[in-house]
Amino acid sequence: MSRREIYGFGEEFTVTGEKFTVAGPPIAIPNRGANTTPNRKVTKGNELIATACYSLSLDELRLILVAISKLDSRVLASGRARFARDQLGLHVTAEEFSTLFGIDRKNAYSQLKRAAARLWGRTITQIGQGGGMRVDLRWLYMKAEYQDAGVTLYFSPPLLEHYLLDLKKNFTTYRLGVVVRLRSVHAVRVFELCARFKGTGVVRTTIGIFSDLLCVSYKKKSDLARWVLDPATSSIRSAVGLDVSWQWVGEDGLEFRFEPNPSAF
Repeated sequence: MSRREIYGFGEEFTVTGEKFTVAGPPIAIPNRGANTTPNRKVTKGNELIATACYSLSLDELRLILVAISKLDSRVLASGRARFARDQLGLHVTAEEFSTLFGIDRKNAYSQLKRAAARLWGRTITQIGQGGGMRVDLRWLYMKAEYQDAGVTLYFSPPLLEHYLLDLKKNFTTYRLGVVVRLRSVHAVRVFELCARFKGTGVVRTTIGIFSDLLCVSYKKKSDLARWVLDPATSSIRSAVGLDVSWQWVGEDGLEFRFEPNPSAF
């Protein structure tokens, strides 16, 4: 099974069968600004929700979601991922981070800086259809910048190209103001899976795939239930008001059920 790690600037890489070169003039990434309204939307390609494996801290995940909510996912990314250092980054201030997540303002900037610094070393493993090629890519193609009482992120070209920009189909949208109420990474990931299937109210997967998505490994199903499934679904029910439940299906199946309610997202 081939794997290719994508570092970004100045290199060639392959993603989902297409070849790109990170070169050429910069493109402006549409930025919705620092509005902290809870109605701001997070939009992701479905593969980033359902087949992307990654491990992040809660602050790192929150920072990514706030940055994504500043993108206009409908805008075409010009066919090729072209970036330079002076591209328009996505700026997140300590004030909005504090306001959105109820963090003490005295600690918000240090938490934000720490999360941004760690993101430089974080990667996503994207599993191809049918268990094919696994592609490792970075969240960021250059280190975050610290300025104006906040941080500026520069998402990697393949991440923008395939999963965040020019999304016409196979994408999921939910309100940032809903997910900010969740207090664990596991709860956010389960919530996103529910958002992906908000029209049917049923999420079907396997224990293996679900564990890979969340980068967890438990030998016993009871431990997965105790440390991940029960706390995550309980958090979603209490914080979001979505009455989600889970159950085992056969030897290796896992199913989440909730009342179809697009307005809850």
